[in-house]
Amino acid sequence: MQDTIFVFLGIVLVAVVLGWFYFRKPQPPTTQRADLQLQGEFHPTELQVRCEIPLHLHVHRLESEPEDEWFLVPDLGIREPLPPLMTTVIHIKSLRAGKFRIVCSRGKAQGLLVVN
Repeated sequence: MQDTIFVFLGIVLVAVVLGWFYFRKPQPPTTQRADLQLQGEFHPTELQVRCEIPLHLHVHRLESEPEDEWFLVPDLGIREPLPPLMTTVIHIKSLRAGKFRIVCSRGKAQGLLVVN
């Protein structure tokens, strides 16, 4: 009799655990990441990200040209230094929907940040 109870409880436990994994709702992402390379120009030239989710933008500067020492998103008030031959992580807490121009210091490299 006890063996039957233990088998039944084991089956119920397995069913509950499997059901929890199968039926639970996926959580929305808490952050998002985008990568951007700068070597004379931005690659890719257009970044697509989601609105209202914090963004960690990894800018990989693969050159040492003095005119590319700043990363700018004028409409969002973002101005970050880009050390030569390094990766800079720019944390943007909240993004509103829209299209925002990305430029380097003197505007030689340009791109677009599209927030949906």
